[in-house]
Amino acid sequence: MSLTLKQNALLANAYSIPNVFTPAQCLELIEIAKTNALRSGSAKISDEGVENHKIRHSTNYCIGQDERSAPYYKRIMQVFESYNTLMNFDVSTFEALQVLEYGKGAFYDWHLDIGNEKFSTRKISMVLLLSSSEDFEGGKLEFKTTVESFFPGLAQGTAVLFPPYLLHRLNKVTQGVRYAVVTWAHGNAFR
Repeated sequence: MSLTLKQNALLANAYSIPNVFTPAQCLELIEIAKTNALRSGSAKISDEGVENHKIRHSTNYCIGQDERSAPYYKRIMQVFESYNTLMNFDVSTFEALQVLEYGKGAFYDWHLDIGNEKFSTRKISMVLLLSSSEDFEGGKLEFKTTVESFFPGLAQGTAVLFPPYLLHRLNKVTQGVRYAVVTWAHGNAFR
């Protein structure tokens, strides 16, 4: 007896969506973020909350939902919905938007966006570049598959979406400051 299984060739790839936001909207998102509470950006490496700046060094700003940020949340939801027509994941909500600021020397080493407990429900990761490529050097988003590494081209306002189990990193920023929005769509844990 032969069993035919539904396949998806996109499960090990990142997908770029250009022009999600205009340059003016990107700058407004940075401004909105900087009016919110600031928190450090090291990687949590244990359930006790131990931080490790050898894995990640950045500054994170959370953007709550309010009248000013509502259009950005709505647009991000549309982007997730569009991408999910290709992936067909069980997705029902997404996390608050975070703006990450990577100054000179900042980075995020190889990692996955999925894990145990609350991180087990992440289905789609999104990184959206807010900075112009002229504002920084280095800071390239890199993905690693079993065969090779690849860098999706990122222009200001472009979103890169990918399954949270793809190994990725942000190379060290060597000049300037790089800003990006990150968030994750959630649904019931993978089975």
